[in-house]
Amino acid sequence: MRRLAIVNSECLGRLRKREASSLIEALKKRLGAEVRMSEYPGAVSDIVKDASGFDTIISAGGDGTTFEIVNGVEIGRQTFGILPIGTGNSLSHDLGISSVEGALEAIEREETRDVDLVEVRFKNNDTQDRRYMVVTAGIGFFADVAKSANAMFKRIGKRCYAAAAFYHSIKRERMMAEVSLNGHSPCGMEFTDLLINNTTHIAYMPVCREASFSDGNFNVWVSKMGAIGQLMWNIGILTKTYFYYPGSKHCLNRMKIAMHKPCNLMLDGEFLGQITEAEFLISKHKLPVLC
Repeated sequence: MRRLAIVNSECLGRLRKREASSLIEALKKRLGAEVRMSEYPGAVSDIVKDASGFDTIISAGGDGTTFEIVNGVEIGRQTFGILPIGTGNSLSHDLGISSVEGALEAIEREETRDVDLVEVRFKNNDTQDRRYMVVTAGIGFFADVAKSANAMFKRIGKRCYAAAAFYHSIKRERMMAEVSLNGHSPCGMEFTDLLINNTTHIAYMPVCREASFSDGNFNVWVSKMGAIGQLMWNIGILTKTYFYYPGSKHCLNRMKIAMHKPCNLMLDGEFLGQITEAEFLISKHKLPVLC
Protein backbone atom coordinates (compact mmCIF):
# COMPACT_ATOMS: atom_id res chain seq x y z
CA MET A 1 0.00 0.00 0.00
CA ARG A 2 1.77 3.15 -1.23
CA ARG A 3 0.75 6.34 0.52
CA LEU A 4 1.35 9.94 -0.52
CA ALA A 5 0.77 12.77 1.97
CA ILE A 6 0.27 16.25 0.52
CA VAL A 7 0.92 18.81 3.26
CA ASN A 8 -0.31 22.38 3.03
CA SER A 9 2.75 24.33 4.16
CA GLU A 10 0.67 27.35 5.25
CA CYS A 11 -1.46 25.16 7.55
CA LEU A 12 1.65 23.41 8.85
CA GLY A 13 3.25 26.77 9.59
CA ARG A 14 0.39 27.68 11.92
CA LEU A 15 1.22 24.71 14.17
CA ARG A 16 3.78 24.87 16.96
CA LYS A 17 7.22 23.82 15.74
CA ARG A 18 7.19 20.61 17.80
CA GLU A 19 3.68 19.69 16.58
CA ALA A 20 4.68 20.26 12.96
CA SER A 21 7.81 18.11 13.33
CA SER A 22 5.83 15.33 15.04
CA LEU A 23 3.23 15.38 12.27
CA ILE A 24 5.80 14.99 9.49
CA GLU A 25 7.57 12.23 11.43
CA ALA A 26 4.28 10.36 11.95
CA LEU A 27 3.48 10.55 8.25
CA LYS A 28 6.87 9.21 7.25
CA LYS A 29 7.60 6.62 9.95
CA ARG A 30 4.20 5.62 11.31
CA LEU A 31 2.29 5.57 8.02
CA GLY A 32 5.25 5.01 5.70
CA ALA A 33 3.99 7.82 3.49
CA GLU A 34 5.96 9.87 1.02
CA VAL A 35 5.55 13.53 2.01
CA ARG A 36 5.32 16.39 -0.45
CA MET A 37 4.81 20.01 0.55
CA SER A 38 2.36 22.37 -1.11
CA GLU A 39 4.29 25.64 -1.10
CA TYR A 40 2.65 27.82 -3.76
CA PRO A 41 -0.83 28.38 -5.26
CA GLY A 42 -1.67 25.45 -7.51
CA ALA A 43 1.04 23.21 -6.03
CA VAL A 44 -1.48 20.63 -4.81
CA SER A 45 -2.84 20.17 -8.33
CA ASP A 46 0.69 19.82 -9.71
CA ILE A 47 1.55 17.16 -7.10
CA VAL A 48 -1.62 15.16 -7.69
CA LYS A 49 -0.98 15.00 -11.44
CA ASP A 50 2.15 12.98 -10.66
CA ALA A 51 0.52 10.71 -8.04
CA SER A 52 -0.90 7.87 -10.14
CA GLY A 53 1.52 5.35 -8.60
CA PHE A 54 0.03 5.74 -5.10
CA ASP A 55 -2.88 3.80 -3.60
CA THR A 56 -3.79 6.38 -0.94
CA ILE A 57 -3.63 10.17 -1.08
CA ILE A 58 -3.60 11.91 2.32
CA SER A 59 -4.70 15.54 2.59
CA ALA A 60 -2.91 17.37 5.41
CA GLY A 61 -4.60 20.75 5.36
CA GLY A 62 -8.14 22.11 5.31
CA ASP A 63 -11.13 22.17 2.98
CA GLY A 64 -9.20 23.94 0.22
CA THR A 65 -6.48 21.27 0.20
CA THR A 66 -9.11 18.53 0.15
CA PHE A 67 -10.92 20.26 -2.74
CA GLU A 68 -7.76 20.45 -4.86
CA ILE A 69 -6.79 16.83 -4.20
CA VAL A 70 -10.26 15.42 -4.88
CA ASN A 71 -10.29 17.20 -8.22
CA GLY A 72 -7.03 15.50 -9.17
CA VAL A 73 -7.08 11.96 -7.74
CA GLU A 74 -8.14 8.87 -9.66
CA ILE A 75 -11.53 8.62 -8.00
CA GLY A 76 -12.57 5.04 -7.36
CA ARG A 77 -9.04 3.62 -7.55
CA GLN A 78 -7.22 5.74 -4.98
CA THR A 79 -8.46 6.01 -1.41
CA PHE A 80 -8.45 9.31 0.41
CA GLY A 81 -7.21 10.18 3.90
CA ILE A 82 -7.61 13.39 5.93
CA LEU A 83 -5.34 15.06 8.48
CA PRO A 84 -7.35 18.08 9.71
CA ILE A 85 -4.86 20.91 10.24
CA GLY A 86 -6.65 23.65 8.26
CA THR A 87 -9.10 26.37 9.22
CA GLY A 88 -12.17 24.54 7.84
CA ASN A 89 -11.94 20.73 8.12
CA SER A 90 -15.66 20.33 7.33
CA LEU A 91 -15.59 16.74 6.07
CA SER A 92 -13.43 15.55 8.96
CA HIS A 93 -15.97 17.00 11.42
CA ASP A 94 -18.77 15.07 9.66
CA LEU A 95 -16.67 11.89 9.78
CA GLY A 96 -15.98 12.32 13.49
CA ILE A 97 -12.25 12.89 12.94
CA SER A 98 -11.50 15.72 15.36
CA SER A 99 -7.76 15.36 15.96
CA VAL A 100 -4.55 14.49 14.14
CA GLU A 101 -4.15 11.35 16.27
CA GLY A 102 -7.67 10.22 15.38
CA ALA A 103 -6.90 10.80 11.71
CA LEU A 104 -3.68 8.78 11.89
CA GLU A 105 -5.53 5.89 13.52
CA ALA A 106 -8.24 6.02 10.84
CA ILE A 107 -5.65 5.80 8.07
CA GLU A 108 -3.91 2.90 9.81
CA ARG A 109 -7.19 0.94 10.07
CA GLU A 110 -7.65 1.20 6.29
CA GLU A 111 -11.44 1.11 6.66
CA THR A 112 -13.31 3.35 4.24
CA ARG A 113 -16.68 5.04 3.90
CA ASP A 114 -18.00 6.07 0.51
CA VAL A 115 -18.69 9.78 0.37
CA ASP A 116 -20.99 11.46 -2.15
CA LEU A 117 -19.52 14.15 -4.36
CA VAL A 118 -21.37 16.89 -6.20
CA GLU A 119 -20.27 17.50 -9.77
CA VAL A 120 -20.46 21.22 -10.56
CA ARG A 121 -20.43 22.41 -14.16
CA PHE A 122 -20.25 26.19 -14.46
CA LYS A 123 -19.93 28.82 -17.13
CA ASN A 124 -18.91 32.45 -17.37
CA ASN A 125 -19.70 33.90 -20.76
CA ASP A 126 -17.98 31.49 -23.20
CA THR A 127 -15.73 29.75 -20.64
CA GLN A 128 -16.92 26.39 -19.26
CA ASP A 129 -15.40 24.45 -16.36
CA ARG A 130 -16.14 21.50 -14.08
CA ARG A 131 -15.22 20.61 -10.49
CA TYR A 132 -16.21 18.13 -7.81
CA MET A 133 -17.55 19.68 -4.63
CA VAL A 134 -17.09 17.78 -1.37
CA VAL A 135 -18.61 20.06 1.26
CA THR A 136 -20.44 23.20 0.18
CA ALA A 137 -21.07 25.69 -2.59
CA GLY A 138 -22.38 29.22 -2.38
CA ILE A 139 -23.66 31.89 -4.71
CA GLY A 140 -24.01 35.47 -3.53
CA PHE A 141 -23.46 36.06 0.19
CA PHE A 142 -21.63 32.79 0.86
CA ALA A 143 -19.24 33.28 -2.05
CA ASP A 144 -18.50 36.80 -0.82
CA VAL A 145 -17.80 35.40 2.66
CA ALA A 146 -15.35 32.83 1.28
CA LYS A 147 -13.51 35.48 -0.70
CA SER A 148 -13.14 37.82 2.30
CA ALA A 149 -12.36 35.05 4.80
CA ASN A 150 -9.28 34.11 2.80
CA ALA A 151 -8.28 37.61 1.72
CA MET A 152 -9.01 39.64 4.87
CA PHE A 153 -9.46 37.42 7.93
CA LYS A 154 -7.28 34.32 7.40
CA ARG A 155 -4.85 35.46 10.12
CA ILE A 156 -7.43 34.85 12.88
CA GLY A 157 -7.61 31.12 12.08
CA LYS A 158 -10.79 29.06 12.15
CA ARG A 159 -12.90 32.11 13.12
CA CYS A 160 -12.13 33.76 9.76
CA TYR A 161 -15.41 32.59 8.17
CA ALA A 162 -17.50 33.83 11.11
CA ALA A 163 -15.76 37.22 10.94
CA ALA A 164 -16.32 37.47 7.19
CA ALA A 165 -19.99 36.49 7.62
CA PHE A 166 -20.60 39.35 10.04
CA TYR A 167 -18.68 41.74 7.80
CA HIS A 168 -20.86 40.91 4.78
CA SER A 169 -24.13 40.91 6.73
CA ILE A 170 -24.41 44.64 6.15
CA LYS A 171 -23.72 44.36 2.41
CA ARG A 172 -26.71 42.71 0.78
CA GLU A 173 -27.44 42.33 -2.93
CA ARG A 174 -30.49 40.62 -4.40
CA MET A 175 -29.98 38.44 -7.46
CA MET A 176 -32.31 36.93 -10.03
CA ALA A 177 -31.95 33.54 -11.70
CA GLU A 178 -33.86 30.88 -13.58
CA VAL A 179 -33.61 27.70 -11.49
CA SER A 180 -34.51 24.07 -12.31
CA LEU A 181 -34.84 21.65 -9.38
CA ASN A 182 -34.47 17.88 -10.00
CA GLY A 183 -35.09 18.30 -13.73
CA HIS A 184 -38.34 20.27 -13.44
CA SER A 185 -39.09 23.27 -15.62
CA PRO A 186 -37.08 26.37 -14.68
CA CYS A 187 -38.73 29.07 -12.60
CA GLY A 188 -37.60 32.54 -11.62
CA MET A 189 -36.05 33.00 -8.18
CA GLU A 190 -34.90 36.12 -6.36
CA PHE A 191 -32.40 35.66 -3.54
CA THR A 192 -29.53 37.13 -1.59
CA ASP A 193 -28.14 33.76 -0.46
CA LEU A 194 -27.99 30.38 -2.19
CA LEU A 195 -26.19 27.66 -0.25
CA ILE A 196 -25.64 24.06 -1.43
CA ASN A 197 -24.54 21.58 1.26
CA ASN A 198 -23.22 18.03 0.98
CA THR A 199 -22.15 17.87 4.64
CA THR A 200 -23.60 18.97 7.96
CA HIS A 201 -20.59 21.09 8.84
CA ILE A 202 -19.22 24.18 7.16
CA ALA A 203 -15.82 24.61 8.81
CA TYR A 204 -16.36 23.80 12.50
CA MET A 205 -20.01 24.91 12.49
CA PRO A 206 -22.89 22.38 12.08
CA VAL A 207 -24.76 24.65 9.68
CA CYS A 208 -26.98 22.21 7.75
CA ARG A 209 -28.23 19.57 10.15
CA GLU A 210 -30.36 17.95 7.41
CA ALA A 211 -27.40 17.21 5.13
CA SER A 212 -25.57 13.89 4.91
CA PHE A 213 -22.50 13.03 2.82
CA SER A 214 -23.87 9.57 1.96
CA ASP A 215 -27.61 9.94 1.26
CA GLY A 216 -27.43 10.50 -2.51
CA ASN A 217 -28.69 14.09 -2.24
CA PHE A 218 -27.45 17.59 -1.55
CA ASN A 219 -29.35 20.24 0.40
CA VAL A 220 -30.09 23.71 -0.95
CA TRP A 221 -31.07 26.78 1.05
CA VAL A 222 -32.50 29.80 -0.76
CA SER A 223 -33.20 33.02 1.12
CA LYS A 224 -33.78 36.75 0.82
CA MET A 225 -32.38 38.46 3.89
CA GLY A 226 -31.48 42.00 4.81
CA ALA A 227 -28.72 42.99 7.21
CA ILE A 228 -30.72 42.32 10.38
CA GLY A 229 -32.03 38.98 9.11
CA GLN A 230 -28.55 37.85 8.12
CA LEU A 231 -27.14 38.84 11.52
CA MET A 232 -29.92 36.89 13.28
CA TRP A 233 -29.21 33.83 11.14
CA ASN A 234 -25.46 34.11 11.79
CA ILE A 235 -26.07 34.30 15.55
CA GLY A 236 -28.38 31.27 15.41
CA ILE A 237 -25.70 29.23 13.66
CA LEU A 238 -22.85 30.33 15.94
CA THR A 239 -24.88 29.66 19.09
CA LYS A 240 -26.32 26.41 17.64
CA THR A 241 -29.85 27.55 18.49
CA TYR A 242 -30.97 27.77 14.82
CA PHE A 243 -33.82 30.07 15.84
CA TYR A 244 -34.08 31.95 12.55
CA TYR A 245 -34.08 31.05 8.87
CA PRO A 246 -36.53 32.90 6.57
CA GLY A 247 -35.95 30.92 3.40
CA SER A 248 -36.83 27.72 1.54
CA LYS A 249 -34.99 24.41 1.83
CA HIS A 250 -34.72 21.68 -0.83
CA CYS A 251 -33.29 18.16 -0.89
CA LEU A 252 -32.07 17.53 -4.45
CA ASN A 253 -29.92 15.37 -6.69
CA ARG A 254 -29.79 17.88 -9.54
CA MET A 255 -30.08 21.65 -9.93
CA LYS A 256 -29.48 24.03 -12.81
CA ILE A 257 -29.22 27.78 -12.42
CA ALA A 258 -28.93 30.56 -14.99
CA MET A 259 -28.13 33.97 -13.52
CA HIS A 260 -29.61 37.14 -14.93
CA LYS A 261 -26.19 38.75 -14.40
CA PRO A 262 -22.78 37.35 -13.36
CA CYS A 263 -22.31 36.53 -9.69
CA ASN A 264 -19.62 35.07 -7.44
CA LEU A 265 -19.21 31.31 -6.94
CA MET A 266 -17.63 29.53 -3.97
CA LEU A 267 -16.80 25.82 -3.88
CA ASP A 268 -15.52 24.24 -0.64
CA GLY A 269 -14.35 27.57 0.71
CA GLU A 270 -12.48 28.46 -2.49
CA PHE A 271 -13.51 31.54 -4.47
CA LEU A 272 -13.78 30.63 -8.17
CA GLY A 273 -14.76 33.99 -9.63
CA GLN A 274 -17.97 35.01 -11.39
CA ILE A 275 -20.35 32.72 -13.25
CA THR A 276 -23.44 33.07 -15.42
CA GLU A 277 -24.63 29.43 -15.31
CA ALA A 278 -24.11 26.39 -13.05
CA GLU A 279 -25.35 22.81 -12.82
CA PHE A 280 -25.06 20.63 -9.71
CA LEU A 281 -25.28 16.82 -10.05
CA ILE A 282 -24.92 14.28 -7.24
CA SER A 283 -22.35 11.52 -7.69
CA LYS A 284 -23.40 8.95 -5.11
CA HIS A 285 -20.74 7.09 -3.07
CA LYS A 286 -18.03 8.42 -5.36
CA LEU A 287 -15.07 8.92 -2.99
CA PRO A 288 -13.70 6.19 -0.64
CA VAL A 289 -12.46 7.98 2.52
CA LEU A 290 -10.43 6.39 5.32
CA CYS A 291 -12.22 7.01 8.61
